[in-house]
Amino acid sequence: MKAFGYIRVSTAEQAASGLGLAAQRTAITDACKARGWELADVLVDSGLSAKGTDRPGLQEALSRLAANPPNVEALVVAKLDRLARSFPDYADLIRVSAKEGWQLLALDAPDASTPHGEAMQAIVAVFAQLE
Repeated sequence: MKAFGYIRVSTAEQAASGLGLAAQRTAITDACKARGWELADVLVDSGLSAKGTDRPGLQEALSRLAANPPNVEALVVAKLDRLARSFPDYADLIRVSAKEGWQLLALDAPDASTPHGEAMQAIVAVFAQLE
């Protein structure tokens, strides 16, 4: 199986240092290796807030997943708050992933492939919004 990774930092200082991006990329790479997945690409939004989902890197990832490339079945993020800071945005991404048949894997949240895991991941998303 193949996956896309998505990484994001919100400030110009974080983007310039590269440390946050590098740490996220390493976590995603390691998680894919541990699962036996091929990391097809990592899409990046550097220096952008997670307020809303209208970010170039995220939109590119979603567009590519919607195109249903062979064997790309997941979007992996190091932390759920790198993907979304609002519960409605998170819920919409979950709806899209279910409709299009790909998995959202947030490394800091429970596996959402079961109903209990999906509920727990939603709770993590609520706390990401609270931050």
